[in-house]
Amino acid sequence: MHRVFIIFLGMLLLFIGQAAHAQDNDYIVSQSYYADKTNQLSLDEVKAQVFKPYEGLLTGGFSKGAYWIKLGIRAHAQDLVLKIRPAYTNELTLYDPASTGPPKVSGSRFQLDDADVEAASLNFLLPPSVEDRDVFLRVKSVSSYLVYVEAMPLSAFKRTERTENLIYAGYVMLTLILTVWLFITWLMNRERVIGMFAVQQFFAFLHTFIAVGLARVFLDRYISGALINEVFRLVLVTYPLIGLVANLLLLREYGLKKGFRSVFHLLMGASLLVIGLFLTGHEVTALNINAQLLLVMMGFFWISAIFGTDKRRASAASNAVQLNALRLFYSFNLTVWLIAVLPLLGLISTGPIALHSLFVYNMMSSLMFFFLLQYRARWLLKHEVARATTLKAEATQERQRREEQSMLMAMLSHEIKTPLSVLKLVVDEKVAGSDLEGHANRAVSNIDFIVNRCLQLGKLDAEAIRLVPSKFYLANFLATLVVYHKAQERVKIVCQELLLHADEDILRVVLSNLLDNALKYSPSESQIELTGEAAEVAGKSGVRITVSSDLGPLGAPDPDQVFKKYYRNMSASKISGSGLGLFLVQQLVTVLGGTVVYSHINRQVRFTVWMPT
Repeated sequence: MHRVFIIFLGMLLLFIGQAAHAQDNDYIVSQSYYADKTNQLSLDEVKAQVFKPYEGLLTGGFSKGAYWIKLGIRAHAQDLVLKIRPAYTNELTLYDPASTGPPKVSGSRFQLDDADVEAASLNFLLPPSVEDRDVFLRVKSVSSYLVYVEAMPLSAFKRTERTENLIYAGYVMLTLILTVWLFITWLMNRERVIGMFAVQQFFAFLHTFIAVGLARVFLDRYISGALINEVFRLVLVTYPLIGLVANLLLLREYGLKKGFRSVFHLLMGASLLVIGLFLTGHEVTALNINAQLLLVMMGFFWISAIFGTDKRRASAASNAVQLNALRLFYSFNLTVWLIAVLPLLGLISTGPIALHSLFVYNMMSSLMFFFLLQYRARWLLKHEVARATTLKAEATQERQRREEQSMLMAMLSHEIKTPLSVLKLVVDEKVAGSDLEGHANRAVSNIDFIVNRCLQLGKLDAEAIRLVPSKFYLANFLATLVVYHKAQERVKIVCQELLLHADEDILRVVLSNLLDNALKYSPSESQIELTGEAAEVAGKSGVRITVSSDLGPLGAPDPDQVFKKYYRNMSASKISGSGLGLFLVQQLVTVLGGTVVYSHINRQVRFTVWMPT
């Protein structure tokens, strides 16, 4: 990018040298103007008015009227070219006493081949004259009145035109390169700030391409001058809105305060109003307000960077470009913009430099901000890579932790369940037939139950559960389940004859948990109903299995907490349990592709499981 900067400086110096050379060839001996606010005066009427002398650049601001320029041309023995800039001036009419025929017309709204000399600059040919004479130039523009006139021989005109076109083409290419570069950077990370500044840079490219007259040169055969003018003015009135959005997004990363954000939104509303005025035909008013809005915007950007940021609310992205560097950029931005815009408003005259100040501003501002955005993009990329690396390391550690946890649970279950089996044999042998037999067996069963829950939970955490579907009849499955729990006297089975294709082991764990809870927490003499029936949900065929029991003395579980890990009813502390059963039920039903719902109606507790067949 250092080479790009050197090329830019070379073009700038070349242009300054060429401008000085053009002054040496100037044949204009006097210049004066008259502002026709009525926009209706004829040449004879204008000649009777008092003209005000000026030197160099005429700056008239925005006006609905017309400007008449009287030029004193010294005698010349060869054709001269009257060169008028800027190239976006809408309409020029030349009244030359040395020319025969009607007055000549030119301007950006006319086709290129209508000009006396086909060139990017607006021009007229002045025929030879043996004595000094006055020529009158009527200027009509929708944009700001900014007029710079030179007179020179045709050979000098062609030479300066070639040099200026080379420089302007360099300007345009550089803005296009920066636009494409920013767009590619945005494609790589899809970051909103860079995306909006890429759009802003594209509009800067369009402005430069049209303003220097190259759009008229390259597109004259395909697009009318009037349409190019409309596009140019639309770019002018749309640019502030894009700039406001882009800079708001950027400054928000630095913790932009609420009051400053509100001002940004007000300025966006003003910009939309300007666009509305332009689209409804009030072009001069819209462009005038637009130029003033741009000046306010640049000042407000600078104020926001200095006083409107809050480090405590800044995002991590603000570390990419230091706030002081951003403040320096906005200070430079405001200075150059004042030099560029104040002549457009007719408030100051800066000489011919005002013709190029917008282009210089576009180039220098674009280059500086491009460097800032590129540095910012690289920092964000490094930050994201570092963050991804950290997350990957954390994920690896978490996976290792889960694997170690799963291995621990497997080891504990093996080491605990084996002694439990031995203990159960001893208990059965020692206390068989006594009053302690039931208590001892229940204690061993409770320990075994909790170990099984922890083992199943470990498999869930490690995502180690794999479905092994098989075909089986639901009625037989439920009957076997009830026998296993030794609950034939309390459980009533109502089931259709259904053939399922599912993981039998997982379904057994689900229904065992539900049935075990119903047996534990319902009144000891109450009946439990276990039903199974075909049911279709959202167009998918499946089976609905319901476990219903009466509400026990401990009350109903909290419907908002019932499926949460480790949840237990406050009154259930005297009954052995882990608080994992219903959590496992919900997770395992999800693995089966189904749903489980809890309901409490008319002192009945009901758990309904639906799963696809």
